[in-house]
Amino acid sequence: MGNAAKSSLAPGQVNVYGVALDSSTDYREIRGVRGIDEPCLRGFDRSFDELDIVIGYGRDGKIRKITTRNPQNSLFGVHPGETVASALVKIRGAGFVENGSPHHFRKEDLAVTMLVDGAGRMFGMTLEAVDPADTIK
Repeated sequence: MGNAAKSSLAPGQVNVYGVALDSSTDYREIRGVRGIDEPCLRGFDRSFDELDIVIGYGRDGKIRKITTRNPQNSLFGVHPGETVASALVKIRGAGFVENGSPHHFRKEDLAVTMLVDGAGRMFGMTLEAVDPADTIK
C-alpha cells in the first residue's frame, strides 16, 4: 500500500478495535477473542467471529484488509446496520466514488465494499488497500 492511502486516512475514520491498514501489528487476540487464520490468495485472513471482524494480512505481514459486521465499529462514520442510503451519503462525503459495480467504491488506493442483504440493509463493510495503478471504473 502506498503513502496516498496512509495519508488519506484521517484519525478516527477507521474505528475497528484500533486496527489500521498497513500496520505490521500481528493481532492474534482482540478483547480476549483469539483469531482463526484462513489462507487466501494474497496472504491470510484472521477471523474474530465473536467480534464480527476479519483482518486480512498480506504476504509482507501488513494489514491489507479490514472487514466488520459489528455495529459498534465504523468505517468513515458508517456503522454496519445502517441503511444503504445513509451509508452512501457518508461514503461519498469521505471522497469515495462508485467503482463500476453496486456497493463498491474507490478513493486513491483504498476500496470500500458495502455488504448488503436482500432487504437492502448494509450488514457490514470491507476496507481494503488496492493497487493505485488499477483504474477506477
